[in-house]
Amino acid sequence: MQERIQKIIASAGICSRRNAESLIESKRVLVNGNLAKLGDKADSEKDEIIVSGKKIKKDEKVYYLLNKPKEYLSENKKEPGKKSIYNLASVNSINKRVMHVGRLDFMSEGMLFLTNDGDFSNKIIHPRYELVKIYYVRAEPTFSDAEIRELNEGVEIDGEEVECKARRISDNEIELEIHEGKNRIVRRIMELFDKKIFRLVRIKIGAVKLGNLGISEVRKLTSEEIKGLVG
Repeated sequence: MQERIQKIIASAGICSRRNAESLIESKRVLVNGNLAKLGDKADSEKDEIIVSGKKIKKDEKVYYLLNKPKEYLSENKKEPGKKSIYNLASVNSINKRVMHVGRLDFMSEGMLFLTNDGDFSNKIIHPRYELVKIYYVRAEPTFSDAEIRELNEGVEIDGEEVECKARRISDNEIELEIHEGKNRIVRRIMELFDKKIFRLVRIKIGAVKLGNLGISEVRKLTSEEIKGLVG
């Protein structure tokens, strides 16, 4: 089946579609020995596609859940000494080249998906799918009943209404459910209420829960979990 070349590159886990388009424009992509152009299509099963001198191989798709530790970067850099998730022993134990789906900031913990399936990644981060995300938040000063009610009515970020739901765990602990995927969205919501965050953990995406997965550990997603996320 023929598909746009940037989609094939992204599905191979090499980079995002946007970055794949940049590679094509930079004349770094060959299809059957010919320079690819934006808009060209190919069949990943039959055609030879070379990106930056490396041939794309049809590979088994893998899907993992990582419990990201605090003070690690969600970025694909493996320089010695750099606190990137890609320097974690658990991530290095995966015998495929994977990329993270979405992000968590340096001080945040919890769920990140790792995969070499670009289509899966695009579906997870696309706003159209509106996957529910739940975060554990420990912050001070304590949450008043009025603040919990206000959170449940939704807040405004960048002039847009952000729907959220808050469930109190203790005076200074809540679970916050949101659909929005804006950068640092939970921290920005807490800033509206003048809260200082002491711990922030993503504990659920869609129907997939962090559960008892240890910090820095990875596990494979089940076929049921994958189907539940992207259909």
